[in-house]
Amino acid sequence: MTCPYCQHTETILHDGLFAPRYADCSKCGMQYIYEPRAGYVAFFKKGEADCWSDPDCRAIEMCSHDEE
Repeated sequence: MTCPYCQHTETILHDGLFAPRYADCSKCGMQYIYEPRAGYVAFFKKGEADCWSDPDCRAIEMCSHDEE
């Protein structure tokens, strides 16, 4: 994976799930979002991902739909 802030290459094991997650760059220390997708991994700076690709926003949206 490549940090979207400093372009440092990171290695993160894929657990088979496709939910977006946060990662911390080991070089610059910035937190970013990575989302495994079919055939590739999408990377986002915090605040630049749409709600469905942001782990916190996604969790809030999914919980709010459970109450309806």
